[in-house]
Formats: sequence, structure tokens, C-alpha cells
Amino acid sequence: LYNNGNYENSKIKFEKVIKKESKNYMGYSGLGSNYFKQRNFEKAIEYFKKAIELNTSNSNLYKGLGWSYYYLENYEKAIETLEKGLELNPDDELILEGLGKSYYEIEDYEKTKNIYIKIIKKNPTKLEGYNQLGWLYYNLKDYENAIFNFNKGLDLEPENKYSNFGLASTYQNLKKYNESINYAKKIIEYDKEFFDAYDILAFDYYLLKNYNQSYYYILKIDENEMKVNTYCLKGSIELEINKINYAKNSYEKAFNLDNNYLSALLGLGYSHILLNDCKKGMYYLNQSLINNTNINHTKKIKNIENKWCS
Repeated sequence: LYNNGNYENSKIKFEKVIKKESKNYMGYSGLGSNYFKQRNFEKAIEYFKKAIELNTSNSNLYKGLGWSYYYLENYEKAIETLEKGLELNPDDELILEGLGKSYYEIEDYEKTKNIYIKIIKKNPTKLEGYNQLGWLYYNLKDYENAIFNFNKGLDLEPENKYSNFGLASTYQNLKKYNESINYAKKIIEYDKEFFDAYDILAFDYYLLKNYNQSYYYILKIDENEMKVNTYCLKGSIELEINKINYAKNSYEKAFNLDNNYLSALLGLGYSHILLNDCKKGMYYLNQSLINNTNINHTKKIKNIENKWCS
């Protein structure tokens, strides 16, 4: 029933099973799965735990419990639980995948790597395995292996937006901006609402000093998808194309999301100074010194004050 989305009827069915046979672990397991599919992970945990009390040898129960912990971002408990499931069923791909994702989140990249290599060995057509390995190597700054694994993903599915996004991000970090642009453009051919691709394109063109093209792509990003760094990039582009008031507004939006974000403070400071409001400009620039006491940064702020506001 819950496979068809009929959660209320399936809930009633499993509650009847428990009422009739209170020691029947399947009733608790069914309720756990029911709540899991509704993304009520706290309730799912409650019932999977009760099922495990009655049956400690069923790997699927640990799998459901472990993934519930994962979605609640309790990665340590997810790992502990999924490891127990793996002891019972070493070949379960979903248990391995949950472990790989959990180890990745706690930045244990060596264990993550070993798990995804194992997954791919068992299933060489596992696209997500190559993408996860790609991001693992990306975070380790091993860009050669990142590119290799993202390309393996594209071999399996040339239009896969996550493989293309991985390659766009990797080439951007390698300062190969034209290659990065090519992969990002492929993504929006397939999915015009993949806003991270527009972010990549805006930054690539900004670094290539093609500010009009950069601004074109930053404006494609939905307002609800804008992040602190995206607003700061938008502000930086607007400064370059002499839209000072627009830049100030963009930096203010970044500041409202994170009032300690260095680029937002600097951008607000520069914008206000360019708008002849030195008092407010220096206020934000001096705020930036609180979280960045680097001597060069301090000198830079002092030089700005002497040049523009003395």
C-alpha cells in the first residue's frame, strides 16, 4: 500500500498486525518504512528500533534505521547502524551507499573511497558511484582522478548533469575556464533550472573579464536559489559594469544572509564609498577587520581610508 503512496491505509494495516501479534517485527518494520517514505524520520527511527529489538538478524531493519539517521544528519549513528547491517549482508548496495555518503559527510575520505570502489566493482554501471568518487577526489584536490571518474559517469550517461557539473567545477578550479564553460552550458541544455550551472558560468566569465556575459548568467539564477557567495559575485559584477547602487543592494542581501561574510562587508564598504558615503563605507570595512586581522588586510583598509575618505 505505501508503495502506492497510500500511507494512512498501510499505517492502519501494520497497526492491526502489531495489535494482533505484538511480537511480530514485520508490523514495526512496516510502520518504520511507512514513516520513512513520508520523510518522518524521527518516527521511522522509533519503529525500526522496535523491530530490531524483536529481530536482530535482519539487515533491512538496520538499513532503514541507518538511512533515517543519515537524513537527520546524524552521520555517526548512521555509520554505527549501517555497519551492523553490513555485517549481516556485506553485498547490500544500499547499505554500502549509505555508509559511503555518511563517511563523506564526516570527511573520512579514505573510507568513502574504499566503499565506492567496492560499489563500482560490484556494479560497474553504477553512475552515482563514479560521481561520488569524482567529488571525493575533487575535495582532495586530486583533479586528475576527479576528471577521470566524472568522465566515466558521462560514458554511462552523456547527458548526466551531475557528471557535467563535476567536470565544470573541476576545470574551473584548474583555471581552465573555457572547458568549464563548455560543460556548464551542456547542463542548461538539459535542465534550464539547474541554477548552480549558471553560477559556474557567471564566475567563469567574470574571471575571463567578460562582465556583460557574466551578468547575463547571474541574472538567470532564481532569487530563491541565491546564496551569500552568489550575491557577492553579483555585486562584484555590478561594480565592474558601474551599477553601483545595484551592487550595494546585492551586497546588502549577502550581508543579511551572513553578517560576518568578508566579501559582503568589503563589497558594502566599497559600494558606500563609491556612492560618497565614507562614514558608512568605513563602518563596513572596519567590521571586516574583526574577523580578518591579517596585517595586509589591515593595511589595505587603511590605504582605502587615506585615498578615498581623508
